[in-house]
Amino acid sequence: MHKDITAVILCGGQSKRIGRNKAFLKTNNKPFIEILINKLQGLFQKIIISTKQPTLYHHLRSAKVSIVNDRSKILGSLVGIYSALRKTPTEYIFVIAVDMPTIESGLIKRVVKYYQEYDVVVPRSRKGLEPLCAVYSKECLPHITRQIRNSNYKIIDFFEQVRVKTIRLKKDGLFNVNTLNDYRAL
Repeated sequence: MHKDITAVILCGGQSKRIGRNKAFLKTNNKPFIEILINKLQGLFQKIIISTKQPTLYHHLRSAKVSIVNDRSKILGSLVGIYSALRKTPTEYIFVIAVDMPTIESGLIKRVVKYYQEYDVVVPRSRKGLEPLCAVYSKECLPHITRQIRNSNYKIIDFFEQVRVKTIRLKKDGLFNVNTLNDYRAL
């Protein structure tokens, strides 16, 4: 279990294509958010839920799980990563989007394995980089800040300014639930 890295579950999306909060969609009778918390608890000492709606998640608070209120009016995962990096006491965060409940612990361990040597550790599939299942260090903060000030919210645009390690995925990519068809497929 890693002490100097915090797990962050990003729960900031509007879920427009599905029409309801993805954190509380269920698979095998369990909400996505609880599935992820259970997976992360065995790997990390501290877990943060980054959200614009903190009251929805208060029931999940514990010694291990805290809530970070992403107060920015700007929407997007980059802002969630920024908020988590600013509020966490650890030098590194492992970020996972709440719509990825099928993430395997083995992949998380592979990504986290190199975290102390790089500023970003990110899986790469045939589809490209998977920045919503990645490690970020506080060294990324000035670059993210600059991007946000320039209204550029594409996560990977600052990668060329920091030390990045990519982890090859054997599959086509990570499965995330973006549409009702994705949810049915799950």
